[in-house]
Amino acid sequence: MALLAQGIFGHEKVKLGIHNLLLQKKFFNASIFSGPDGIGKKKRAMAITQELNCEHTPACGKCH
Repeated sequence: MALLAQGIFGHEKVKLGIHNLLLQKKFFNASIFSGPDGIGKKKRAMAITQELNCEHTPACGKCH
């Protein structure tokens, strides 16, 4: 799992589903993150971006 994703707590079912999609290379071209402020929507989106753009699996956090 991406380095940024390690600091996200809760929402285990959602995290597992997203992680499985990334492993299978079947992630959608668009996603909607909705909910109240402060629940980690932006952090989750950045973790997914890191995972998709990193040259290594799991994401190393060091790639440009």
